[in-house]
Amino acid sequence: MQRQQWDAIFKRHGRFYHTPNRAVERATRMLGKGARVLDIGCGTGRHVVYLSEKGFGVYGLDNSANAIRMAREWLRGKGLKAHLSLRDFNMRLPYKDGFFDCVIAVQTIHHNRPREVKRIIREIRRVLADGGLLVLNVPKLRSEGDRYRKIDYRTWVPLDGEEKGLPHFYFTKALLREFLDGFEIKSMAMQHDANRHYSVLAVKRPSAPPTMK
Repeated sequence: MQRQQWDAIFKRHGRFYHTPNRAVERATRMLGKGARVLDIGCGTGRHVVYLSEKGFGVYGLDNSANAIRMAREWLRGKGLKAHLSLRDFNMRLPYKDGFFDCVIAVQTIHHNRPREVKRIIREIRRVLADGGLLVLNVPKLRSEGDRYRKIDYRTWVPLDGEEKGLPHFYFTKALLREFLDGFEIKSMAMQHDANRHYSVLAVKRPSAPPTMK
């Protein structure tokens, strides 16, 4: 259901954004040359294009064929390359353990119920190398004036509008700390846009070695 809905949204509106999120810009200054970066829910490509221009090894996935097509066109128009996949990020990520130096997820993973959000974060942690960076942007509050129906803990779906029927999970600072178990949160700032988003930079703590028996 979500795949068809996002496909329709991208078909109607094309590229939503043209410039990178500021938190992504900050994170790139912390990465070494040739670092591998994954963009979860890459959309039409604002971050994969930016990261490719910076010379990183860039991977992106999205569940919308229209979004992936537009991202590829944008890359091709600039003479850039990235590894893009049409894939639902609610599924197991198709990458080896510890493969990435950085994962970004900007306004994407909250489109789920809480148990699915937790599962996605566990997958992010799996594919990140020890010491790898996570850039996460998630909403705090619902938009005032819109009509919603609650379907789960802190999870609502709009009853009208562009994202009608799509789940939205809303975070608190305490929930971010709980969900990001296994990460050291370096910063957690409020992004004052229409919906107020938390902008989080976190580092994956080293995995515990197996216990000797």
